[in-house]
Amino acid sequence: MITGSPRIEVANEYHPKDHMCSALGLPRATSSLELSFELLRAVTWASTAGRVPVSTRTLLDRAMEADSALTEGDVDQVDRRRVLHDRLEELATVGDVAALRRGQWLSVPGSVVQLTDRKENALLVSGIPLRHLDSKIRSSIHLNGATRRLSDLSIVSQLALPVVGLDDWIGRPRQPLSEWTEGFLLMSLSPAPEPFDFDAVKVYRPVRARRGARQADRWFDLTDDVHGRHLARISGLAELNEHHIVDVAEGRVLALSVELSHDVRRLMYGLDTRGGNPTVAQWSDSDTRVRLRVTNPLPAAEARAFAAIAEPPHDRTWTIRGDIGTPRQLLVDLGIALVSGSTKHTN
Repeated sequence: MITGSPRIEVANEYHPKDHMCSALGLPRATSSLELSFELLRAVTWASTAGRVPVSTRTLLDRAMEADSALTEGDVDQVDRRRVLHDRLEELATVGDVAALRRGQWLSVPGSVVQLTDRKENALLVSGIPLRHLDSKIRSSIHLNGATRRLSDLSIVSQLALPVVGLDDWIGRPRQPLSEWTEGFLLMSLSPAPEPFDFDAVKVYRPVRARRGARQADRWFDLTDDVHGRHLARISGLAELNEHHIVDVAEGRVLALSVELSHDVRRLMYGLDTRGGNPTVAQWSDSDTRVRLRVTNPLPAAEARAFAAIAEPPHDRTWTIRGDIGTPRQLLVDLGIALVSGSTKHTN
């Protein structure tokens, strides 16, 4: 057993959820969803303390042992494990835990993020469990899905964590999207290796897709009419895909960049704008809230921002209360066309 590994006690009481809430320093009225996220924080922190990475398997084994005390009736263990893994990924999106290479995880000491919302002014981004914080601090923290918000900024100094702005926290590029995209298309390339499997290549061509098509429907096979530089998706072993910038002539790849390991989604939005075929998001507002439905995943930075300023999404639909200027601008900066109307699911 590694130093700091958690001790997990399965409650024998009639209300195991109440017992778990007490052990985690949460109010008894905490929802099962938010309790689950805090449980994952506590198990990850106890396993790593921000210093020693832990594997996905070990982390989920420990979380499942504690989580089993909260489930009622027959629960499919495989499905439950998948749910916990998805929630762990959500905590990584928010920034409370870090997903490392080779399936390793680490708690993050974190920071306090200053938001523009007047009602709830800051976000606690940290893997530190609430039970390790002073009771006065805990009472000023409100759980909202995978996020934790601070309603009393006077306690920030007691947390001894750095305070950053929203833009710095999400880490989106400072350049306008058009300039940023152009920089990728001008990156240095190397000659394509031989032999090269051209059948494994699809290129991202917004100009060829129908208006407003999903980004998943904007990938096309190489054909003789494809020329110039494009974003390419190259399928490999075990159906794993790599993304590269490629130089193409008459449907043949002449050169390609190093593998693009991040921000591919942002590049797709940039190419949508460049090709004059923006994606669409449905925007429906009222006096108290805005409902937003996106048809494509957001880049990592914007996804993190929406996790902070919106309620947990359902069916790719976000509900935003308070400040709507920030989320609107985030979408406009990606070149997304906002269409007013119903946010009900459409194919």
